[in-house]
Amino acid sequence: MPLEQEQLKELKDPTNGEWRQAKWIKKVSRAHWEHFLDACNEVVHKLELSADDPRLAMNLYRTGSSLFTMNVSNRQALSMQGGNSLVAMVMLQNGVGEELIKGTPIHKFEFSGPADMSGWYIPYEEFERERDALLAGVITAGKVLLPKTIGSPYRKHHIADLYRMATEPAFREKALDY
Repeated sequence: MPLEQEQLKELKDPTNGEWRQAKWIKKVSRAHWEHFLDACNEVVHKLELSADDPRLAMNLYRTGSSLFTMNVSNRQALSMQGGNSLVAMVMLQNGVGEELIKGTPIHKFEFSGPADMSGWYIPYEEFERERDALLAGVITAGKVLLPKTIGSPYRKHHIADLYRMATEPAFREKALDY
């Protein structure tokens, strides 16, 4: 489930607003959008990632994977995936996920590289229940990863409106109403 080249091809030009046409985004409840965007906002603020930080990329896929992802450096740090059931993905340091994931993960994958981390796909309800502990784990992993990088390869697909939705309440309200 990590980002693949085929998924990246879907993004073509994120600045033209095509991402808004993704049918799956309307199937996610407003409450879930609010919850997820609040989580993104917390990660952004705790990791001190500005709108123009080259290490941050927020993307939304129109087709196929039905995925909103927040990438920190070259890692998928936090994501929400639509479809038949809503799923969250969190990046955690190896060994931490086993302590924090209370239920049965849908899928786990290992990131390679010096910052040994894993991505955990879990039912969104579990993400909601365990939000504080899971976000603390994502933030800790991000603090380990960020000093080792200068940019995200996914930045070229970054959608500035998604950052604004996460960090600016008035803009979020208008965007969700739209």
